[in-house]
Amino acid sequence: ICNLNKYRRSALKMRDLATIGPYIGLVDGTTFKLVNEHLYPKEWVDWVRRQDLKAISKLSSFPDPNFAAFIKRVGHQVNDMIINCEWKGDECTWRNFTHQFTHLGNCFTFNAARVSGPVLTSFKPGEGNGLKLTINIEDDEYMATNDVASDAMDAGMK
Repeated sequence: ICNLNKYRRSALKMRDLATIGPYIGLVDGTTFKLVNEHLYPKEWVDWVRRQDLKAISKLSSFPDPNFAAFIKRVGHQVNDMIINCEWKGDECTWRNFTHQFTHLGNCFTFNAARVSGPVLTSFKPGEGNGLKLTINIEDDEYMATNDVASDAMDAGMK
């Protein structure tokens, strides 16, 4: 599963907005103002406006030279998204998912290349014979970026 929106607003630090924000379309690289302010909660926009992103950008270097580390930190986390997990009627958890990076950022695969234990298989169709998930898409965390091929404000999972 991949969240269609790559970044969580609550995980972004001011240093991230100042240094990476211009590269991913969150911040205008000339004015250092938020792009598409109308898409975010007023309290958060007001808080960002009180910061001097231009000064922060001059004092800070790119916070995570390894962009994968940045995405892993600010991207949606499987333990926050999985509300309920069942495999053939038995409880499973976010720990049954393996992290991997894609063009959508953090993605998680159920039952992938298991390190220990058997690979889970199902030979019957139907709701009770496979994986059943309740997922929080965390749309309240969404950020309008320009680094995804589709509309970055699409809500949902892939």
